[in-house]
Amino acid sequence: MAAPVQLAAIDAGSNAIRLVIARATSPEHIQVLDNDRAAVRLGHNAFTRRLLDSKTIARASRTFEGFRERMDWHHVSAYRAVATAAAREARNYRTLMERIRRKTGIELEVISSEEEARLVCAAVFRSLGDQIQPRLIFDLGGGSLELNFFERGVLEHRIALPLGTIRLMETYSIQGAIDEDHAHRLRLHTLALLRSAMPSPPKLSRAIAVACGGNAEALVRLASGPFVGRTPSINVRLLKDQTWRLLALDIPGRMKVFRVRQDRAEVMGIAAIIITTLATTSSMRTKWCGLRFPYLTSSGRCMRWEPTCGWCWK
Repeated sequence: MAAPVQLAAIDAGSNAIRLVIARATSPEHIQVLDNDRAAVRLGHNAFTRRLLDSKTIARASRTFEGFRERMDWHHVSAYRAVATAAAREARNYRTLMERIRRKTGIELEVISSEEEARLVCAAVFRSLGDQIQPRLIFDLGGGSLELNFFERGVLEHRIALPLGTIRLMETYSIQGAIDEDHAHRLRLHTLALLRSAMPSPPKLSRAIAVACGGNAEALVRLASGPFVGRTPSINVRLLKDQTWRLLALDIPGRMKVFRVRQDRAEVMGIAAIIITTLATTSSMRTKWCGLRFPYLTSSGRCMRWEPTCGWCWK
């Protein structure tokens, strides 16, 4: 057996920066040793002003310094650190990269939306194995919505849309509860971009879809469906019904009711609007059966969505 290797992955997303450290004894045997999350929110100003402000860069640098210490403590020998939508759109992203390299020696890589989607899909298929072939894998983040459509495990086409929770929150100056007028405008905005990208959207009422990201993970508390083995699920119809309750709550109310962090409470209402609009556009519903809406969690658990006979929404 080969000697264990300590690896690290850093994801500098638009809402938070995440670290995972693992020990690998083979490509199939990986044990997570440590993980952390810092709500830095690189997306602040990145989508509305195309800039990372000095305070955000400083917070990100301090976060990477802490991550570097943990990587050294675990004797990490190889790592990959990537930044996504916020860094892609900020004109001064190189300032962030240079600060982190100077302070920590970590080389931060700003990846394309195509590479981001490839990594997400690779993680999903590894988690699902050969038993399940999703028709759609999508990732809703702070800056973008990535849609990946498959046919029998082969990628048909990929769509990247500027539909992220931080992007919409700052574009529409949303703080706290979301009233009916703002919710209507967000739905129309989401629907317009979806229809522009998919004039004839695929019908997914009988397909398996997988959603990735912290937003989907948070929404399972709002509209949980039956477990599939040990995997929880989201009932899409219930999510639609419960969205108004979510939107009416202010940030402290969401934190208390759903037991989420402040940064997640600020954006989960927008996430619910985007996801339910996508579900409607792609016919993610059925008259006769309940639907399970999935996500892939940071721990690698996979939540899938599929028609399941035996109960219905009528």
